Amino acid sequence: MLFWKVGIDPTKIRPAAQALVRRILAGKPLPTISNVVDSYNLAPVKTEVALAAFNLDELRGSLTMRTARRGEAFAGIGMKEPMELTGVEVVISDEEKLVAVYPYRDADKSKVSSGTKNLMLLVCGVPGISENILAEAGRIAVKFVTEFCGGKGRISETP
Repeated sequence: MLFWKVGIDPTKIRPAAQALVRRILAGKPLPTISNVVDSYNLAPVKTEVALAAFNLDELRGSLTMRTARRGEAFAGIGMKEPMELTGVEVVISDEEKLVAVYPYRDADKSKVSSGTKNLMLLVCGVPGISENILAEAGRIAVKFVTEFCGGKGRISETP
């Protein structure tokens, strides 16, 4: 399983999409963070496909998905201290910093907040999920965000 290979115990740390669905099935309310975060959180509930969201104005250059470097520090949302990565994690970085540990934690520096003006949604695939399903998840996320928050959405697909 992918999670074990990248150093994640899926019985302790769940992908956000799975955690949200489990909350609903347990009769718990979804967390409320902000209109935009709440809106894009609906897409993984509907599609079961993980999404990441970033404040586009905090990103520098292109995003890259890669293996973490041993000892690399990552400061996630809500963390008091950065965690030291072991070198097996899959991370997403811009040209200056880490912005996520895939598929479960986004960085505090590039998080989406109520003050975010420009948003980048990243649809996250794993082996066994078709590109059509990923594309549909992206369309649904953009639809929810623009419907509930306004603005304009644009979908860019890269192989």
